[in-house]
Amino acid sequence: MLPMVESEQRRVLKALRASDSSVLRAFLLQFPQRDVYLRGLVWTLGAELPPELGTLLGWWVDGELKGVFVHGQVMVLCCEDPRGLEAFAERVGHYWHERPIAQLMAPRSMCEVFLAALSDHFGSLPPLHLLRHRMPAMRIRADLLSGPDDLGLVGSLRTPPLRLAREEEEELVAQLARSVTREDLGLDPLEFAPQSFESALRHRLKIGREFLWTEEAEPVFRATLSATTPDSVMVEGVFVPPEHRGKGYGKAGMRALCERLLRTYESVVLLVGEDNEVARRLYERLGFETFGEYQAAFFEIRLSEASPRLSRDPQTS
Repeated sequence: MLPMVESEQRRVLKALRASDSSVLRAFLLQFPQRDVYLRGLVWTLGAELPPELGTLLGWWVDGELKGVFVHGQVMVLCCEDPRGLEAFAERVGHYWHERPIAQLMAPRSMCEVFLAALSDHFGSLPPLHLLRHRMPAMRIRADLLSGPDDLGLVGSLRTPPLRLAREEEEELVAQLARSVTREDLGLDPLEFAPQSFESALRHRLKIGREFLWTEEAEPVFRATLSATTPDSVMVEGVFVPPEHRGKGYGKAGMRALCERLLRTYESVVLLVGEDNEVARRLYERLGFETFGEYQAAFFEIRLSEASPRLSRDPQTS
């Protein structure tokens, strides 16, 4: 009798459709906090994203969904299979000039495989503005949040007047958002992709995702929500103007924000730069715990105001 030969697995990278929604949601529930940004997109917009956000792709092995990617100006990776990451890198490289990439954010293990495969495609990586090798992913639950006494908060810092920013405060919030991006990344979003920056800001203001704390009309704390799901929320853009640092506004503002969010969500998630020890220590004092590592790549590409939609999504097997 001839020995049995195991048939090769069928692997396919293809665009996801509305009919894949239930399978997609079930897949993303495996790591609800790690993949909160991607879950937020899917829970809000479904499996077929608007053209300006890109294309949602699935990596299928023998008919089972094993990975999910966003191919757009901001790329997202969610795949444990190196072969899926390599297939996606090949696709991104093939369409690079038609659909250039501004930013990649993903768990470090996935990001490193993808960037190596993209480098193999081109012979070297496309020019990078910044590569952050290690970004701790941190989370907090209501039972872990430190109290105001534990943090040494006194007076008005115990109950800061944190509030949602108003739409008529767009100019002020835009200044703060620009400041945190320039300080954190050395990049001015109004020079890089002004229309995308402004439209995203207006959308966040409209749906109530921008938070402010002002003292005598002066902003002392700002933070925004980049993604929400039924159980988790992601915070980013935390900023205290330089002239107000060292006064307790960051500590009190973050505690008030977490307390408010944890009335609705089971957990608050954020990423912190590997070199931002001050912020990391603050989050740890508040009760945040590290649960993983991300990596972020920012490419030196000036994007057009609208990324073209691919005319046809090829399948790779």
